Amino acid sequence: MNEFIISSVAHGKVNHGPPTVRPNLPWPQQITFKLDAKMTKYIDQAIEHYNELVGQHDLHVSLALYDIGFHYSSSYRDLTV
Repeated sequence: MNEFIISSVAHGKVNHGPPTVRPNLPWPQQITFKLDAKMTKYIDQAIEHYNELVGQHDLHVSLALYDIGFHYSSSYRDLTV
């Protein structure tokens, strides 16, 4: 499906609407969320679970420029900050 969307955009087949913004649009307003202790606890647990899940994965980057005879490969764990 990505190929279809990218091709459609590249060939001008996607209607993005008028090029100008409507003058009567209201200004955005900030939304304030009121969180109780229970919701804050759920958010903290979700962040912890997400960090544990992401920590189990390795990011491997490979760049291959075979036309000029160059190949580079690295793992996220090899990076230093």
